[in-house]
Amino acid sequence: MDHKLRVVVRLNIEPASAVIAVSGCVTDANATALLPIIRRTGELIGCPVISVDMSAAWHVDQGALDYLKFLGTGLASDPFNVIVPIPLPACPEPANFLSYDSVA
Repeated sequence: MDHKLRVVVRLNIEPASAVIAVSGCVTDANATALLPIIRRTGELIGCPVISVDMSAAWHVDQGALDYLKFLGTGLASDPFNVIVPIPLPACPEPANFLSYDSVA
């Protein structure tokens, strides 16, 4: 499966707020790619109200969620909200099974 992020940034000027809608796969490896997008979004409209909405994600790794929630506290960046579905969506990638005619 192709574990790529798809990101759409929606800006609201009055009142200043932003929603970063994330779809695709949020993994430990690609979650760091969201940080520059979050920072740039905050700079565009100068707003402290930013939400990262992962409710449309195909799957979300727990490690990636923990990382983003840590960053959202404002300790390592500007604060933002993280929205995720409960329970976290699991990776839909099918398991690789041996077929009957394959040699083990």
